[in-house]
Amino acid sequence: MKRNTLPLELLLIALIFVASNINSVLRQKQNTYNGGTAWEGAYYVLAQEFASHQPLVADAPYVYRLATPWLVALISPHDLFRGFHLVNIAGSAVASVLLLFWLRGYLSDWRVLVLLVTLFLIQWDAPPRLLYHSPVHADAWLFAFVIADLLLLRRYLVRPSAGCIAGLCVLAAVGAYFREATLFVPLCVLAADRPIVKEGGRWKFRLPPWRLYLPFACGFLAFLSIRLVAHQTNDYSFVQTVYRFLYDKPVLTYIHAWFLAFGPVLFIILFDWRNAVEFLAEEQWLALLLATGAGFGFLGGTDTERLQYWSMPGVYLLLGLAMERHWRILAWWPVTALFAAGQICTSRILWTTPDYPTHFQHTFPVLQQFGSNVQFLDLFSYFGYRPKETLSLAQFIVFGAIVLWLMWHRERRLGLRDTSQALAA
Repeated sequence: MKRNTLPLELLLIALIFVASNINSVLRQKQNTYNGGTAWEGAYYVLAQEFASHQPLVADAPYVYRLATPWLVALISPHDLFRGFHLVNIAGSAVASVLLLFWLRGYLSDWRVLVLLVTLFLIQWDAPPRLLYHSPVHADAWLFAFVIADLLLLRRYLVRPSAGCIAGLCVLAAVGAYFREATLFVPLCVLAADRPIVKEGGRWKFRLPPWRLYLPFACGFLAFLSIRLVAHQTNDYSFVQTVYRFLYDKPVLTYIHAWFLAFGPVLFIILFDWRNAVEFLAEEQWLALLLATGAGFGFLGGTDTERLQYWSMPGVYLLLGLAMERHWRILAWWPVTALFAAGQICTSRILWTTPDYPTHFQHTFPVLQQFGSNVQFLDLFSYFGYRPKETLSLAQFIVFGAIVLWLMWHRERRLGLRDTSQALAA
């Protein structure tokens, strides 16, 4: 009989969550740019307007993300920074627990489960750590709603029901008030019934049944309703943003951002690419989720890494499946040591996030920028000093070549490649 490890997993994740928060409280200083609101001061303005019962007027697209500022004003109307801390800590905690339950639907090894949630908790620009440097943001509850949507979608995949569709509709509508990007999961619901099938040796596309359109429709209507009460003060246009980055974002910058967002563990998925492709062909909703996340990263804005990281639940699922399949290879100490060192450097768990602006010199990267006293903009593929970003990307490529060779070498030594080829035959 298999031992129930859920209490252990929850306990370990709670301890890591608390330890990460204590580490950030003691070491991480809040940024000072724009009075501590950084580039997302519109959320602070909205919270002020909610607290003082004023009309909701701010820059777009932030002005259409009302729920987080409303909660902040409700909880702490006289100290909005405190309110943003509390709301985003709660959102990060909820997202972490939901992420565990989401991954448990597909993975069984408690070590892999805890490790994957830990990757979320230690990533420097993911909500659990970002909030201590830049508390004024709306990312934490975005992850909570994305993962909650995925949990309900998985339930629908196992046992389709009107109740699941209704739940997805409610989550889509409420999530839209937190951030419109939550709608990319209701969009993926359209692929729940595998619209692309192979019949008679030819691929065919089937229109999704009408009920699968309902969650996205409800979420989109909720987003449109926000425009009745919130009014933008700038000339922001989503279409113009997409058009701009189609031409303005270099392809190498975009590729580099994937490694900065997720770290060298992406090479584990690359090592397992055949199984990943087979899994995505069967689970087409997940393929659409990853494709949408990839599109956000390229077209959504300058913070490419943060946008690509929205697809984290899907990426971590593929990563977890690959880790369970190749655990004997990954447990070999040279491979373990390399991935641990690479992930520590990329997630910057040992270092704090610098303020902006600062007069620090450009430093030599070790995958990601090394140390705490670095230029803030050098942490990003789009804004960073180009020679440094190119060097960082080259390091990732060399790292990948080395670790993939080690994994293939270990696979041959263990006789696993011959076994897998025999099973395929």
